[in-house]
Parts: sequence; C-alpha cells; structure tokens
Amino acid sequence: VEVNLADVRGTMRLGVFDIAVANLDSVAAPATFLEPKDAHVLNNKATFGAQPKPLRFSMGLLIEVGGEKQQLRNEMVVSFEFTSIELLVEILMKMNRSSLMSFSLRDVLSPSCWLSTIPAPALNPYGLRFENDKDMSLSLEEIYAAVAEMKIDVQCISCTSPALEEWSELLSQQEAIESATKVVNMLLKYATGLLDGGFVQVLIDRGLNIAASKCESSPKYGSTVPAFQAFEVEEFVDDSSGSFFLALAIVAAILVTSIALVAFVVHRVVRRRHHRWLRTLTCGEIDALVEEQRFQTLEELAADALSTSMATSKSIPLFARIFIPFMVLVNIGLFAAGHFSLGGTIKIAAQVG
Repeated sequence: VEVNLADVRGTMRLGVFDIAVANLDSVAAPATFLEPKDAHVLNNKATFGAQPKPLRFSMGLLIEVGGEKQQLRNEMVVSFEFTSIELLVEILMKMNRSSLMSFSLRDVLSPSCWLSTIPAPALNPYGLRFENDKDMSLSLEEIYAAVAEMKIDVQCISCTSPALEEWSELLSQQEAIESATKVVNMLLKYATGLLDGGFVQVLIDRGLNIAASKCESSPKYGSTVPAFQAFEVEEFVDDSSGSFFLALAIVAAILVTSIALVAFVVHRVVRRRHHRWLRTLTCGEIDALVEEQRFQTLEELAADALSTSMATSKSIPLFARIFIPFMVLVNIGLFAAGHFSLGGTIKIAAQVG
C-alpha cells in the first residue's frame, strides 16, 4: 500500500504467513460422545489441550513501513496457547422409530437423511413454532465452553521496534495471562449464549422441515418446500417535521439562555474575587503583574504571526480541511435528528400490590 499524504510519502506492507495449529490430538479423558443422560438427552463432553500438550495456534505476521526518513520492519511469530479447553454440549433428540428402523445404509453419510428421522415441528407461515407447541424433537439443551489458561507469545524474527521485545516480556507475566484468560472466557460465554438462544432453535426447526426434501431415500425427496414469509413491519410515516423543528428551536433557546446565564454569573463572581485579591497586593506587585501580562501578550502575538491555523495550513490537504468540518456538522445534525425525531414508543406498565 502506497501512502502519499501532504509531506508524508512511503509504503506499507502487511503480511500473514505460516498459519498452523498444533496438538489437536491432546484430548483428555473422560471424553464422551452421544452418551445418554436420560431418555432423550445426549451428553457430549471433551477437553482439548490437556497438559503437557496445550492447543497451540500460531501465525507469522509482517508489518513493514517505509518512508523517506525512516524505515520500520517487524517480522514476528504470534502464538496462542490454550490449556484445558472444556467443551460440553447437551442435545435433546427424539427420533421416529419406524424411520430409524428403515434407515438405508447408503444414507449414513447424509445429514439430511439423519435429520429426516426426527419429527419436524409444525411451523406457521413465518417459519416459527406455534406458541402452544412446547414438544421439542431436537434442541440444544446446554452448551458450555471454558479455557483454564491462555498464553499469548510474541517472538521477533526481525524487528526494528525495540518496544516489541518489552511487549513480549509483559505478555509472559502471570497478570497478563490471567487477563487474557478472563477475556477469552468472556467471549466464549457470549458465543455460547448466542448458540443457546431462540434464533438457533428457529434454524433447527426450519432445517427439520426441509430435511426430508433433501434426502434421496425419502418419499418427499425433491418436493417443493414453500418459502417462509417475511415478518410484516408496520410502515412508519414521519409527519412530525414541524414539531421537530419547533422542539429543536426550543431546546436551542434553552441551551443558549442557560449558557449565557452561567457565563454571566461566573464572570461576576470571578471579577469580584479578582478585585478583592488585587486589594491585597502592593503597588510594586501590581506593576510586576502588569508587565508579565504584557510580555505574555507579546509572545502570543508573535506566535500567531509566525504560524497559521489548521484550516489555512498548506501541510493539510484541502480536501481534509473542508471535508472533516463538514462531516462534523453532518454528524451533529444526524445526532440531533435521531434524538428528537419520533421513531418509536416504549410503553411501561407496572402493577404494585
């Protein structure tokens, strides 16, 4: 990537190489797969990355920046070591006995045929279960994932930035390892929460309804499955432009009045305190203070004469000088419009006693 911005010219190069995953065979006992927990729930549990073979993911990373005055090149290997990744998945599954007994061996490798042996729930035109249908035939009862420890390691192959070596030492400290482990467990908890939600169950129910049409041994193979309807959304017509501008004007007037009132009060208080403080000074101290203020004023005038503002500086491209202030004003307008426009209503009902 070539960079050309005002007086800054150079090239940037980013690269990723040698991606590898090691110790995939580090599954520790006990590992269970489709173990019956009760009549219809199957337990699946495994632990990966057991000591002394933690699961390791590594990749090479190249960051190279070249300019007329300075060269930066960092080639490193970044690795993540996961110790004792515990995974637990409990699946509720109910199969049709007659479909299972007549299952053809040629369909053993077909997921759709296996799913066709599970009774499909009745769905409404939108692809959702009916509210009174609580009998699940296939669902994720529980899903859990956690890591006992995660280490991040950065090894420099050829680095011109000395701070990277210090960064590697910081990442190897126990406090950094504990923080990284906490973060990855938070991410795993969030991900498993998404999988355990209603959205995934909707996908499962829809998959069961179309499974028979994709299984070659099923009598329904090749049948057309009606498409689910999109959710109806009530069209919103915003006719509140007049009230919006009126509310905006009222808020602006209140803000201006409040700021002016606060500025007036602060000015009066500061002025009175300043006069009270001047009465405690001698004539010589007052003359020295006046001379110091005159000298500061001359310095500010000299600095203003030797420099230019960012809006008129030729070191900044003309496009940036015009576009950035314009976008700031646009964002302010969008922010105000989004908060003052009528877009939704929240009704809260509460009953006490």
